[in-house]
Amino acid sequence: MASKSGSRSQSNSTDENYSTLDASSIGIPTARTARTERTCKWNREEVLCLLQLYKDHQDDLRDPKQKKKVVWEEISQQMIRQGYNYSASKCEVKFKNLKQKYTRTVDHNNQTGNEHKTCSFYEEMEDIFAFSPFVRPVAECSNMEGNQKPSPSKTSAEIPPKENEGGKKAKEKK
Repeated sequence: MASKSGSRSQSNSTDENYSTLDASSIGIPTARTARTERTCKWNREEVLCLLQLYKDHQDDLRDPKQKKKVVWEEISQQMIRQGYNYSASKCEVKFKNLKQKYTRTVDHNNQTGNEHKTCSFYEEMEDIFAFSPFVRPVAECSNMEGNQKPSPSKTSAEIPPKENEGGKKAKEKK
């Protein structure tokens, strides 16, 4: 039995050693590292900061000569300077998700008969995209014939014979 108590004291000392180690230094996620790895939701201030930075870099993101990855890296660096630790890809994904929710909401509201709805950050997204072609198209095409009944077709006797290349009427088949 003495050996059991001896091994028990060894395991206690081992547990004590682990408790004195910094968990993040050995790769175990802690509340602080989990926050940087983005397992949490974005809070309102972080999203508002992202939207403001997007507005600031909007021309660069729309410029075909500018690489989008570089612009998102700059946005990420500015977010980090303001205390929000997000990678460029996380910023881009978050923005694309916000844009997708916004466009779905706008499409829903544009359909007749639907009750008006809104989404998170609707007003902020409206400031950015109010006059964008994907939200407010420059021109719309419409098929006005879609609901009309087809006109009765003419019989072959009512259709005049076509003229061939020589200017002579095509022979009618008997």
